[in-house]
Amino acid sequence: MVKIVFDIGKTNIRVAKAGNGVLGAVLKLPTPKKEEEWLSALFEMTKKVSKGESVESIAGGVAGATNRERFSGFLKENISARVKVYNDALLAGLGEAIYGAGKDKEIIGYIGFGTGIGTARIAGKKVDSTGFEAGHHIINFSNNETWEENISGHVLKEKYGKYPQELEREIYEDYVRIIALGVYNAILFWSPEVVVLGGALINEKEGFKVVEIADAVEKINEDLPLLPPIRQSELGDNAGLYGAMAIIENEP
Repeated sequence: MVKIVFDIGKTNIRVAKAGNGVLGAVLKLPTPKKEEEWLSALFEMTKKVSKGESVESIAGGVAGATNRERFSGFLKENISARVKVYNDALLAGLGEAIYGAGKDKEIIGYIGFGTGIGTARIAGKKVDSTGFEAGHHIINFSNNETWEENISGHVLKEKYGKYPQELEREIYEDYVRIIALGVYNAILFWSPEVVVLGGALINEKEGFKVVEIADAVEKINEDLPLLPPIRQSELGDNAGLYGAMAIIENEP
């Protein structure tokens, strides 16, 4: 029998076999536009990855706005296996805490920048909450605008009419302080030993540079005698799969 992990993002679905701390080859396909089509896509991908073997358990993450209880119920009705469904950012944070950039620390703040902003606090290598939504904290009290309403992949595409990876370097530089403000607030909220930044918008070539964000956070800081290190994700797009693997590896 095999264990399956999945990650359903706004852009792609990823599925892989997992076990004994090893993530198998990842199958990736575009995410269907309609949420009701995700399940059939996940079933077909699971069949390909499992190669006919029986599935013992399946765990994975879905976007924050998805009704996880309903999605989990659909899975349980259609697959004879143990099922666990989590917020995608929580699993990405857990993956980084155990296998990635936060593995040497106990309290990790994870922030993923993609279509939106997904966040998680991981303590003692365990998920510290069922749903952090720090992307929705207000950073402009004059109009109640949230952090995510000021900077995200969706915001950039709406404003400039291009996909984020097509934008000029100067545009990203203009938004570094907004990123840094939210990161600094998260540090104040969470008191992490390390902050890990991930997601499609965090990269050296076509996105935000971690070193520039860290420098901006340093300039903002007036309250803390020592800031935690700010690191780039080590697991990249597969962070959520590693987090799901950590969940099923620790099943009773």
